[in-house]
Amino acid sequence: MSETVDQVREIRARVNQLWTTESLDTVPWTDYSAVSTITGFAAYTQKEIYYKRIGKLVFVSYGIGGNSDGVDVRFTLPYAIGAVNPSISVPIIAKDAGTQITTAVCYLQAGGGSAAFFTTIAAAAWTNSSTRSTSGQFFYEV
Repeated sequence: MSETVDQVREIRARVNQLWTTESLDTVPWTDYSAVSTITGFAAYTQKEIYYKRIGKLVFVSYGIGGNSDGVDVRFTLPYAIGAVNPSISVPIIAKDAGTQITTAVCYLQAGGGSAAFFTTIAAAAWTNSSTRSTSGQFFYEV
């Protein structure tokens, strides 16, 4: 019995060591909007991209809106997505030409370095005029 208790204590100590901020590569919430290359906008009414890194996980929170410039919407990420990750699709909040879209999605490709946004899960392009916006959150492994 005491051997089991000792093993549990050892496991707890190892887990605690793994989760201390000193043992993880951490970056606090950081404004990345001025550094990221953003496509699809001629002018902005909102331009916010923040990220936080804890170990190999990168959390991203964003809100981008403004006048349209082309049919492609994407922004570069602070760290490349790990090549061993599966490609990820995330539902997003979006408006295209002033109309709310209920099927919009963000794609993150394994090994890629950007987040790509589409008006449908089938990767439909954006309207090449008027205004647009997208916002949401996602995370990925580096």
